[in-house]
Order: sequence, then C-alpha cells, then structure tokens
Amino acid sequence: MEYSLKRLRQSDGSWAALTENWTRQCDETGDSFEFYAGDSLPVIEKYAKEEDGGSGLQRSWAVALYDDQSRPLVAALAHWHTAPGVEGHVLKIRQVTVCPLLDFGALSEETYADVLVALTWRVYRLSQDEMEATEIRFHLRSPADFVYFAAFGKNLDGSRVFQSVKHRGAWLHIVK
Repeated sequence: MEYSLKRLRQSDGSWAALTENWTRQCDETGDSFEFYAGDSLPVIEKYAKEEDGGSGLQRSWAVALYDDQSRPLVAALAHWHTAPGVEGHVLKIRQVTVCPLLDFGALSEETYADVLVALTWRVYRLSQDEMEATEIRFHLRSPADFVYFAAFGKNLDGSRVFQSVKHRGAWLHIVK
C-alpha cells in the first residue's frame, strides 16, 4: 500500500474532508465524531486554519497521512523550529491521532503497525524537504505507540541509519 503525508488546510477543503471522512468512520464504529479525539483534534484544527504556517525560523503545520484510497488514517502537528543545543532545525511531531477505524479496531493491528511505519518514513521525507531538519522528535501518545517506537528505535540505532535514535520520556529522538 502506498501512503502520502499532506498538509491540512481549511482554505483548500482538506481539513473539512478529513473531518467528514472521520465523521463517517465514527458512524461506522458506533461512536460520535463530536466526542472523538477532543483533546487533539481542536489543536490540530487550529493549525489547519493558519494559511502560512509560520515563517523564518519556525513553522507549524497540520498534517495527515493518507492511504492509496485517499483515506486519512492519521492526523498530527508538525512543528519545525530551532532548539538550544541542536545544530539545524528540529521537526517535532505531536498530537498524533489515528482515525476512528484504527482507534476502534475496525482495521487490523497489522494495519496499525503499517500506518506507524508509513508515518515515520513520511515524516523523515518531510524532514528532507519542506521542513528540513537535523533531528526528528515524535511524541508518543499510547502504549501501542511506545512498543512500536521502542522496537523501531532499537533496530535503527543498531543499524546506523541515523546518528542516534533514543527515547527520552514520552519522546523518540532521531538524530540524522
């Protein structure tokens, strides 16, 4: 399956399309979108409303990972900024929120794992292009994410793909 990471904007309708899709997914799983991910979606929406996403030394974008059926599977915030002690920029990924079909188990655990892998690699590509960064930091939001990222970090750190991959609290730090 092919995945893509795209910026979400209110102005181009991509934010509305995501919320419409996730409303249908909530209906399919017997939940209400009105109460779905109430701690993260309003924060992500705030950045979807900001057209320029910032400038200069920092930018913040609402982003979503889509499958090859144009179905949004994950929404998140991408914060690109400078940080003390870091040469270059840091790309932080926060408020990672999976779609209702993944959240409620309507899609398989294998799909969940595939989506996390795809998100990781698409964020890496984002850090090579529009948000060029020397370091990527993922905020871990669930025990399932922690298990995945612990295995991911251990395997990558040993393979020397990156300079280092470490856990610090609820964060996975990848130094390129």
